[in-house]
Parts: sequence; structure tokens; C-alpha cells
Amino acid sequence: MLAFRLDNVATRYSKFPLVVVYYNADFSLQYRDGSEYWRQKVLNIAQKYQKDKYRFAVCDEEEFADELQSVGLADSGLEHNVVVFGYDGKKYPMDPNEFDDELEENLQGFMKKISAGKAKAYVKSAPLPRDDKGPVRTLVGSNFDKVCRKIL
Repeated sequence: MLAFRLDNVATRYSKFPLVVVYYNADFSLQYRDGSEYWRQKVLNIAQKYQKDKYRFAVCDEEEFADELQSVGLADSGLEHNVVVFGYDGKKYPMDPNEFDDELEENLQGFMKKISAGKAKAYVKSAPLPRDDKGPVRTLVGSNFDKVCRKIL
């Protein structure tokens, strides 16, 4: 139902959609209670989405720092980060500007958005150009679909 994801066995978690909650997860004897507290909060929400075929995992944010950086969450400032790996191969990170409450509220709100199909997939992109109103348009990852659909 809810797995603790480790770097050396991360490939086992290949069934999608996979919801991964990143935090300072340390299940050593000294920190086990704190890590289990947050795991239980994620488990409560995971049980609500079990019928929707979502799989949930928690993992240590330091061990998977490269994954967080690949979706723009390396410097999010949140204690907990969430990324949904979708069927379509896209990654849907929880926006730290939109979700900045407690873990349960954030995860529940984000899962509602994911289930409704309203979450934006992460697209690595250069910043949008400020003045791009002339006959030649500059396309970057974040405006590519919008501009191309307008032309076609």
C-alpha cells in the first residue's frame, strides 16, 4: 500500500501512477518515530485513493535529491515535496507556491487536482521572453503547445 522507496530498489516502483512524497525520512532507531508519524499521514490519504489505482511511496529527499531537482523542487522550501509519475511518462510536481500548508492538506488538495486532471506536468523550460509580440516568436518549453496550437 505505502512503500519506503530506496535508491537501490527504485526501479521496483515502475507501476504508474506513482505518488512519491519526499521528506527527511530516516527510519533509523533514533528518528523512526518522526518518520513513521509522517508516513502514517501519507498512508491515511493513500487509502482514500486506493480505488483509483494510485500507488504511494515515501522516500528520503536527500537520497533522491536528483529527482527533486529534475522537476524543479530542489529549492522548494517545503518540508514535504510530492511528485506524481503518471501513466503518460510525465511528472507532476506539487507546486510549492500553491500548496504551502500542512502535509495532509497539501497532499489531499494536490491529489484532488491530479484526479481532476488539472495539474500541470513539469516541462523543463527557459524563462518566457518578456517582449515576444513581433512576427517572429520565441518558443520555450512552457509556451510551445500554446503557440503551436494557435498557429495550426
